[in-house]
Amino acid sequence: MIKKILITGGAGFLGSHLVDHYLAAGAHVTAIDNLSAGKLENVIAHKDNPRFTFIYADILTFKHLKELISEMDLVFDMAAVVGVFNVVKNPIKTLDVNVGILKKLLTVIAALKKNPY
Repeated sequence: MIKKILITGGAGFLGSHLVDHYLAAGAHVTAIDNLSAGKLENVIAHKDNPRFTFIYADILTFKHLKELISEMDLVFDMAAVVGVFNVVKNPIKTLDVNVGILKKLLTVIAALKKNPY
């Protein structure tokens, strides 16, 4: 049974729905988001839930990612620069950030020898 879940971009549209779903299923959920696109109001309803933790941070600079992932049973990567405007205005930066987030997560997961599902 999956007990502890990390959702990057957890305050975004997709991430917050995953937060809702897994909390309703009884899991412990940690959402990490820098709120550049996500909104705190998407997850604020869970602030008093003892099975919910919100971390305001940027995945690319978060210093405790390895420790955090080592505690998790499942990781969902929903963190990304989103929106057509951002992609058109800064396509290289958008790709660098989005690929950089995934690369960092997979590098940590591989180092921990965890199955990322």
